[in-house]
Amino acid sequence: MMRELRPNTQEDVEDVISTIFHGRRTLTTAEINHSARQRIRLVPADLERAAKRPNETKIDQIISNALQDRRRLCREGLIERVDHGEFHITDKSRAYVAEQERVWKDAYALLEELFPDEKWND
Repeated sequence: MMRELRPNTQEDVEDVISTIFHGRRTLTTAEINHSARQRIRLVPADLERAAKRPNETKIDQIISNALQDRRRLCREGLIERVDHGEFHITDKSRAYVAEQERVWKDAYALLEELFPDEKWND
């Protein structure tokens, strides 16, 4: 029995947005939206029309919401709005992403150690 994939949540999108800035300093809302959509596994529910924004899909609405000042990314200082529709990564966010990368590398190394015959990159 195959399990149906769940729609993406605000938290899913926020984590992806944090990684989009890797190697970049300032991005526009359009660049963030485009990059986030490419990195997220979209399910049919994500592509349905948003209830409060009929010209957008649900995933577009979630991405837009994630960039609002009162949401976690801005509120906790991970990104900051530098102009209308432009965002800048902060040092706090760079440290957060570096820590996440370190955790993933450690997890990958552990899998390699525990299961040396598996092909983890396929």
